Amino acid sequence: MIVTGDDGWLFYRGLENSLRVLTELLLTIPGEGLVQAKNLVMVIGDKYVTEEAAAMIGNLLALLDQADGKRSGIFPVAVKNNSLGLNYMGVQNTAAVLSEAKALLLFGEDPSTDLSRYDFLMVQDTHLTQAAERADVVLPALAFPEVNGTFVNTEGRLLKVKKAVENPLEFSNIEMVQAIADILSADLGSACPKKIRKAIEKDHPAFREVEAGELLMHFAAEQPGLALTPYVDGRLFTELPCTDYLMNTIQNELDKVIKS
Repeated sequence: MIVTGDDGWLFYRGLENSLRVLTELLLTIPGEGLVQAKNLVMVIGDKYVTEEAAAMIGNLLALLDQADGKRSGIFPVAVKNNSLGLNYMGVQNTAAVLSEAKALLLFGEDPSTDLSRYDFLMVQDTHLTQAAERADVVLPALAFPEVNGTFVNTEGRLLKVKKAVENPLEFSNIEMVQAIADILSADLGSACPKKIRKAIEKDHPAFREVEAGELLMHFAAEQPGLALTPYVDGRLFTELPCTDYLMNTIQNELDKVIKS
């Protein structure tokens, strides 16, 4: 790609700054070990590492020729469980969708944002969250130890979730959603896990013929590539807020144990 004009000048100045930062990084950490590593993997947490830092790490791997391969490259740890699973099922660009919505159904989320602009708000959660207190309708929900199912981990591997405690409700989460759909005269299909899995495989090729414990088809064949990217304002770390009330509660309790 050829970049010209003012944009090209800004691009190459940004790239120049990136290389300067990388040089300083290599001088202040075991640079020799990085250079000599046969399979270099950079593990970064999406909850704390900014896009700027990810760009810098990508530049480093590209310069060390460690960007491609199944056992080298960047290994991002997703903010939330099953984030990749949702991504590969097409749940993307949610901000644009929400900006035009008039009604909102929140399942297990407690976002720190203004919800008053929606004409109707329904919340399904395990606790009475702040969002639930402002909702028009509140429904109970089952937590992860109370359900069976699957999820896709950060590696892109399909794993099973096994119920640890009995379900205190008459309905599962999906059955409650289906009951709402019935009221709206919408058909969401079967609540049977096997039939749901077949429906997912039909519309999303990455899940086809993938057994529990295996990588999604896309990840099994993927050979990632990196190109040098300008590193602009030097903001490396920031903490993204988690909107999952239950996980925040668990984390707070763990923090108390650690501090004590």
